[in-house]
Amino acid sequence: MSSLEAILEHAPSESVELIAPRPLPLILAKDDEVSSPDLIREAFARAGEPKRLREVEGRHYAVYPSSGGQSADEAIHEATEWLGRDLLLFAGHSLPTVACGPLPSELGEDEH
Repeated sequence: MSSLEAILEHAPSESVELIAPRPLPLILAKDDEVSSPDLIREAFARAGEPKRLREVEGRHYAVYPSSGGQSADEAIHEATEWLGRDLLLFAGHSLPTVACGPLPSELGEDEH
C-alpha cells in the first residue's frame, strides 16, 4: 500500500524550479490524456534555464519508439540532440562536430 500512496503523491511539477541550473528537456504529446499538456507547459514556464520544450502531435504513447510514428521520430531526435549538445555543454565538454542526417520519417521508402 505504501508504494501506491507514494505514486499517488508523486508530483514532479511541484519541484521543477529546483532543477536549474541543470538542463531540462521536456517532450510532450499535444493530445496526451495521461499527462496534461497544460500542466506540463505551466511547469516548463516555472522552470529555470537551460530548458527546452518540444511539442509533438499525438497522444501519450505517440512519443515512444514502439508507436512507429512521426512523433516518436521527433522525440528521439530531440532527446539525441539534448544528450549530444545540452548535456555535454552542462558537463563542461566542448561539442564534437557531428553531421546529423534527416529523421527516419523524412526519408523516402527506398532510403531506409
